[in-house]
Amino acid sequence: MGKKRGRHLNHAAGFDICRKSPLIPDNRGRFGMWVFLTGDVMMFFVLFAGYAFFRFTLPDGPDATAALSRPIGFCMTLLLAGSSMAMFLSIRYLRQEHRQHLSKLLMITMAAGLSFIGLQGYEWQHLIEQGFGLSVNPFGATQFSGLFFIITGFHGLHVLIGIIYLLIVMIQHHRKPPMADQVHPIKTAGLYWQFVDGMWLFIFMGLYIL
Repeated sequence: MGKKRGRHLNHAAGFDICRKSPLIPDNRGRFGMWVFLTGDVMMFFVLFAGYAFFRFTLPDGPDATAALSRPIGFCMTLLLAGSSMAMFLSIRYLRQEHRQHLSKLLMITMAAGLSFIGLQGYEWQHLIEQGFGLSVNPFGATQFSGLFFIITGFHGLHVLIGIIYLLIVMIQHHRKPPMADQVHPIKTAGLYWQFVDGMWLFIFMGLYIL
């Protein structure tokens, strides 16, 4: 009896270890996403470091208050913050197998992302009309306009990719019967979306506030 129980416990422990391993199919997606996001963090860090260098070393360093609209930046921040909450709730409803609520929350997340891109496009158009360009800045250092378009454009591309990613995951979720393994794709998509939202907070603070 004791030996059987011991074998059962060892088998359960081994199964639990395998379930948590990043090498099994269910976890490969999240493990790969972490690797991808690590590379993205490094790229954003290089861009921020370049901006900080010009911001604090040039005599006519970038002055965001003279060029950017803080209200627009704040609205964009609220949109992504709301989308993060919707994404968090969607994962919660997924565990409870409420497909209708899950789909609505994912659509809210994507709609907030599209609204964010729309506001960013409006701001870009306004800046270009004022004479901004990759190598032109009417308010001071030319490096600011170039880095602004590169940083916000790079982040905006991530938002667009995230919207397409969520749409694909939502379609796949509806095509499959309710299964526990469907938690993993949406969790992975949620991880990506939270990263996109988090990076925007750094962009907002660095470009619009400081």
